[in-house]
Amino acid sequence: MDYTIQLIAVIVVVVIIIVFGILALFSRFYRKVDQGKAIVRNGVGGPVVSFGGIWA
Repeated sequence: MDYTIQLIAVIVVVVIIIVFGILALFSRFYRKVDQGKAIVRNGVGGPVVSFGGIWA
């Protein structure tokens, strides 16, 4: 029974680390724009203009 509890604890810790890693990765994609400036992103779906922030 002790082995099962350790295995579950290790799996939970690994899942938490993976979730935090994915959140950190997605936070790097967001670009904040200074006031008075705009970001234009060209790509699939045409150009997108944002005055606040944009997912790069």
